[in-house]
Amino acid sequence: MSKIAALRLGNPVERLARVLKENQDKLNLTKDGYVSVDLSNENALKAIQAQMDKLENIKTTTTKVKR
Repeated sequence: MSKIAALRLGNPVERLARVLKENQDKLNLTKDGYVSVDLSNENALKAIQAQMDKLENIKTTTTKVKR
């Protein structure tokens, strides 16, 4: 990542705090800092599906394992 791109993202701690705050309805956050996606939240499921749809057309290959 270039320094310019890193500057646009901002301070990692501030960015994490912002992302957690913006998505607090989609996440579960425990007192010890464990973050998980709330899979009972419809908006969270839609966001996951949107990301999966973006990956749908990526070409993959199969590699044979030598034994």
